[in-house]
Amino acid sequence: AFFRKYMGGKRANIGLALTKPVGKDEEKNLISEVEKLVFKNYKQSTFWFYACDFQNGYENDLIFSKKIYKNLKLKFGQDFRGVFVPTSLSPQSFFSSFKLMDSFLTVRLHASIFADRNNVNFAGISYDKKCFSFLESIGKSPIELKKVAYAKGKNAFKKVLFFTYVYIRRLSYIMLGLLDFANYKNDRIVSVLSYHSVAEDGWRFSIDADMVKKQIMYLKERYDIITLETLEKLINKEVQITKPSVIITFDDGYRDILSLKSFFKKNYIRPALFILADPKSANYRELGIKKEFLKKNELMSLIKDGWEIGSHTNTHSNLSKLSAIDLKKEIIGSKITLEKSLGIAIRYFAYPRGKYSEDVLKYIKKANYKMGLTMNDGFISPQTDPLLVPRIGIDRTHSFFEFKYLFSRNNINIRMFIKKSYLGRYI
Repeated sequence: AFFRKYMGGKRANIGLALTKPVGKDEEKNLISEVEKLVFKNYKQSTFWFYACDFQNGYENDLIFSKKIYKNLKLKFGQDFRGVFVPTSLSPQSFFSSFKLMDSFLTVRLHASIFADRNNVNFAGISYDKKCFSFLESIGKSPIELKKVAYAKGKNAFKKVLFFTYVYIRRLSYIMLGLLDFANYKNDRIVSVLSYHSVAEDGWRFSIDADMVKKQIMYLKERYDIITLETLEKLINKEVQITKPSVIITFDDGYRDILSLKSFFKKNYIRPALFILADPKSANYRELGIKKEFLKKNELMSLIKDGWEIGSHTNTHSNLSKLSAIDLKKEIIGSKITLEKSLGIAIRYFAYPRGKYSEDVLKYIKKANYKMGLTMNDGFISPQTDPLLVPRIGIDRTHSFFEFKYLFSRNNINIRMFIKKSYLGRYI
């Protein structure tokens, strides 16, 4: 049932963990039994051959299993569905690092349960007892192990798809960006960039300080780095720009951005920071990580350096799922709280995860925010809706070479298309 769900098919699944017999007659008998089993079931079943890798003297089992697997494929042709799974028996290499997804261990645990219930002894039972001891020590049952295995397999598949997308994206961004460079060399586009965390903790939205500095210095040499206040005037047709421009924003208000405080001050750059009004009640599930937030005195220091502060709701909840009462608290209430706490006007709002709806926009207008920032990719122009300002997300999957072309015309158009398509929900 586990493999049927995992593979998404209707065929039955039969697992075979074979050990090479000692004598030739015994070997022939085992091969004969396996062939009978396959002949009886091959049209409606998938066979999973589990064999140990070259560890602990099990190489004979591996060679034997692989030989049978190949012979069956030749004998039964295209109708034979088989999967060869080389695995490891080492509890140190799998259990100690909590890699509970190993298919061989799943089969062995089931074999152990069968042996225990039927008073059957088989080779490796002492090893399986070690596995059970470990499971008991972390409070996992074999059934829970299967759930963990399925979840990890599913996540692994998503990761493969995601990183495939990343490499394809990098290649296309660079090619399209170079094309843009030739055609729109003097283009006066305005883009808003969205960062989150400045750290080396492995989170997708954490970028190490040196990389951020490298990106910002690249921008400084080629663009005007302007503020949200200037952007507001641009949208309201109060000012005009003379060269390509960017605005730097940070979402969530993580304390680790302080590592760039002196860098921005030294380079006369005034980023915008969107913070939670009630970080103690933060919705960590929506945030995707638990990190330390900026304290009030640290926020006041950033304000003194010219940073612009905006609201990112009270708790970073999913606005598209909230009631009218909760929307009022998150949107209007956060503005009131921040203005009272920091003693400044809160004019700008960033939608958590870029999600918004007609009801959300209604409360944004009621709160009298001058601009609302989304995660929709796009260009800024005098025709831009001030409550739907597009931003471009920057994360650690963007190589520096790719970053150079991230907000070229062609690439932004491609990103807009993808986000509006079916693929947008996964990227």
